[in-house]
Formats: sequence, C-alpha cells, structure tokens
Amino acid sequence: MALSGKPTPTGIQVGTDAYFIHNNIPQKAKVIGTSSEITNPSEDSVGVAKINYYLEGYPKLFKSTEIFPDGYDLIVYLGSLIDIIIPQGA
Repeated sequence: MALSGKPTPTGIQVGTDAYFIHNNIPQKAKVIGTSSEITNPSEDSVGVAKINYYLEGYPKLFKSTEIFPDGYDLIVYLGSLIDIIIPQGA
C-alpha cells in the first residue's frame, strides 16, 4: 500500500545549532545537512520517519533522538538520566 501524506520539516533546521553528547561531553555544532528514512513497518498507509543530522566537524551521523535544539533541552535530558540513576528521595 502506498504511503500518504507529506514529509514533515525536521525539528532542527540546517544552519542552526544543535546540542548533543559526544564522548561523554556536552557539545554544540551547526547542522550542515539532514537525511530522512521513511519505512512502513505496519505495511499500511502510515509511514515512520527517521531523521538523521550531519553536524559540522563530526563525521558521525546523528539520530534525531541524540540531538537537541537548545542547551536547556539537553540539560533537562541529562537531569532525567540522573533521576533514573539516583532516584529522588533515595
């Protein structure tokens, strides 16, 4: 079955900064490109988009789940990881 709908814009646009963890260190780099992979795991008309980002100075392709649009979102993410490791009230 053919997929319907149009691709959605990426969450972080080319030319803007992205925040991420690389080698266990918070980093910031400019987005220089994106790529999208559309799959249809349910074999229906609903596709699943996976968006990847190319960042200036990094040969690695970053998944959309690995980068954040601003430093605050990265801090919140890191805080949630700490809460998992050291639960509040422990």
